[in-house]
Amino acid sequence: MIARRLLVELQQLDRKDKLQVIQFLNDELSGDIDKVFEGTRVFKMSPLFRASAEAISMLEQLEDESKDNG
Repeated sequence: MIARRLLVELQQLDRKDKLQVIQFLNDELSGDIDKVFEGTRVFKMSPLFRASAEAISMLEQLEDESKDNG
């Protein structure tokens, strides 16, 4: 289980440092991806700092589809 102290420290980080933590964890876990998700589909994700415009566009598309469907 994750130590409560670590979670508190992570919450206190500024945005830039939080992104660095995410990048670090991504690098650490990327080698294990085949083991963890065996038998499932894996989707490549863009780094967060490049994904915001894409995420907004995707959200808008999903909202439009939702309105069309009803």
